[in-house]
Amino acid sequence: MNDSRNDDSPCDGLKVDRSLLQPLQEQLVARFLSDTTDQENEESIIAPLCRDVGFHSRCLLARHNDFNKALTLATSCLRWRQSVQPSNLTTHDFATANSQECYEFAGHAKNGWPVILVKSHKWNPWKFSVAEYERQISFLIEHAERASDPCDALARAYIIFDMKGMSYLNSDLRKLRQLAKVCTVYYPERIGYAIACNADAVTYVLWKFIAPLVGKRIQDRVHIFRPGQHEDFIKEHLVAERIPPSLSGTVMTEEWPPITHEIADAYLWDPSIKSTAAVPAVVES
Repeated sequence: MNDSRNDDSPCDGLKVDRSLLQPLQEQLVARFLSDTTDQENEESIIAPLCRDVGFHSRCLLARHNDFNKALTLATSCLRWRQSVQPSNLTTHDFATANSQECYEFAGHAKNGWPVILVKSHKWNPWKFSVAEYERQISFLIEHAERASDPCDALARAYIIFDMKGMSYLNSDLRKLRQLAKVCTVYYPERIGYAIACNADAVTYVLWKFIAPLVGKRIQDRVHIFRPGQHEDFIKEHLVAERIPPSLSGTVMTEEWPPITHEIADAYLWDPSIKSTAAVPAVVES
């Protein structure tokens, strides 16, 4: 966690060991696709990931190039996708959670990564189940992935939490635990920065609970700012025209409409965005 601005890259310098990519693909194909027909593979929601170098790279990075741990992570992720089918989720699958209007897609950061904004004071976790919350977070990250630069295999996302007004009474630790699991196991290496603005004592208590669940790589990407301390970071990383005034932006309203499927489907990568995200280094075989 960082209490002030840190200009270090969210990539901590760890390099993907390229010599492990092919063996990882072979193991995943053997586990998930060896007993299926070509037609079944065409229709499979996990077949593309079994052969996706970007996915393999993220699993290796998340487990510090430990092959067996990366294979276990990839297997868990693919089995979850088979069960939940997150790419097929719609807003109807988390209607109660979505009606609280906590989340917004806020375009792209200056480096081209997608941005998700969170109005924490609107969050009432007691109105919906852990499973519904998992579907909501999965839907948001799925669409953030689709809005990422297709040429950046390790593109990540910014998640900006406005903590002003957050109450202890709405601190559902079960859902926070599930949030950590979704972000670290089901979508490894998809979080570039997690920013908590207008933080108070509640924020630090919640972070103390969450931090052990996400591991050091994610911990180092978390920045917590007390009221009035986030402006420099926001200006450096984000586009003011997509950020509300409470977060030092210039959007004229603080009110967000519920995310509709039409809004989510329109949230796509724009080739005119100049992504400056560093291309991840690899270790040549």
